[in-house]
Amino acid sequence: MIELKATVNQVDYEALLIRFFPLLKEKAAESQEPTLKMLAKLPQGLAVKALSALPETQKERLAVRLINERKEVLTAVLEKELQNSGLSAHILSLGASSDCS
Repeated sequence: MIELKATVNQVDYEALLIRFFPLLKEKAAESQEPTLKMLAKLPQGLAVKALSALPETQKERLAVRLINERKEVLTAVLEKELQNSGLSAHILSLGASSDCS
């Protein structure tokens, strides 16, 4: 088993929102994050505009929360991307944290 750690910055939160918007809408009711629930109620274009207006620290907190709440789905996405790249691996765990969370 190999443990990988990555530190990520300069995240394109708007692109992430567009990519995972259907998931966000589907699972917002289960979330404890009021801002995620609000974004999920908006049409996608308005949600992206609303997200871009938030402070960077709040975007980070939202991303961390969404990653941790939906880690099973994100794990499947990452494993599929690995396979598409000719690599094969099973991700045993996934989690996110931030200085802002």
